[in-house]
Parts: sequence; structure tokens; C-alpha cells
Amino acid sequence: MSKKKVCTNPWIDIRSTHQLLDTCGLKQWTESTKKLSDNLFDGSPQNLKMFLERLASRVVTAGWKTITKVDGKDLLTQYGTISISDCKKAAQGYLKLDKDGDPVINKQSQMLNCIQASITDECALKVVTSGETYKVEVKNGDEKEMVQDGPSYLRILISRVTIDSRSTVSYIQRTLSELDDYMKSIDYNVTSFNEFVRLQLDTLTARGESSSDVMVNLFQGLFGRNG
Repeated sequence: MSKKKVCTNPWIDIRSTHQLLDTCGLKQWTESTKKLSDNLFDGSPQNLKMFLERLASRVVTAGWKTITKVDGKDLLTQYGTISISDCKKAAQGYLKLDKDGDPVINKQSQMLNCIQASITDECALKVVTSGETYKVEVKNGDEKEMVQDGPSYLRILISRVTIDSRSTVSYIQRTLSELDDYMKSIDYNVTSFNEFVRLQLDTLTARGESSSDVMVNLFQGLFGRNG
């Protein structure tokens, strides 16, 4: 009677597509790379937080934490303090070539496939037209290969969605100082107001910034400058 095959390593390396995947590897690959939601991310700033929240859950279940930490910082929540070049430099620490000089298809490839399956074509076009590359040069002796990297792809995508710059931070801080005007513009809809404020604060936090007058600005927004 043959013994049933047991998967002892759930994060098994899945090598190049020229090789057959075993049962364990195929199941893990399928679960890790499936789309995050039926609602694909459209590349809009207001939907970025939800996309990153869903991706963060997949990071945990798929075991990608080691590749989403860049210089000790979390790429999904502190992306504003991490550059694209930082991601590529970190990738060179975990990307590998096998003995034949082919890239080892591992966590970074799973993450890339998952992200690409979870975004619209219009969103993917932001990366294509960014002028940046998410391929990282990997060496193994005399062998050298350009390997696609999931975290680098994500950082490029975020940079195109948010248009990172100091002017962005200044704009957000100015917006938070004028919350009473924003409240009027949305006809005093408190739910929309709260969602807007949370988005602005999360965006600042992701860039390592903050607003020192948040409570004052909130009260002004909710009750007016003379409230």
C-alpha cells in the first residue's frame, strides 16, 4: 500500500516553469497567487488602502513577510519612506538562480502574480508607463539574469497611484487644515468626512509624516471655526 504524500514544507521553492510542480507546490502556488478579491483594484488613490489591506492579509497567509520588510520597514504601511531602489537592493538579498542559471520562482514571483491578478488593465498600465522596471539583476557565479520582483512592482505601482513628492505631503497637510471647507463641500456628510480624514492621515503616516493639529482641525471640520 503506497503512502500518501505529505507536504512538510508549505513554502517550498517552485522552480522554473520548465519543471513539473509537485502536488504540494501546485496547491500552495494556486492559493498564494489567486486574486485578492473579485473587485479588482482600479489604481485610484481612494481605493489604495483597501487594496493594501487585502494584500496584507495575503502576505500573512502566503508567508511573504520576509520580502515585504525593507530595511526593517513594512512596505505596505510605510511605503512613503521606502524608495524603489531600496526594494531592488533588498531583492538582491533573496533572489536566487539555480545551478542551471534559471531564476528560482519563489515568494517574490507569487506576490507578483497575485498583484497582477488583482488589478485592472488600466491600473497595470500605470506600471508599464512609469519608466521604471521591476526586474532585478541576480548573479550566481558567471551566470546573470534579470528577475521580476513582486515587492519592486508593488512599490512602482504605489508611486504611480500616489505620485510621491514633498508637494503631496504639503497638499495633504493643507487639506487637513481646511476640513471645515471640505465638510461644507460634501454637504455635512459625517461618514464621508470621517473616511476622507482617515485616508489623509493614513497617507501621511505611510510617508513618515504627521499633522500636529489633527484634533483642532477635526473640531473645526465638524463644528466650524466658530463652533
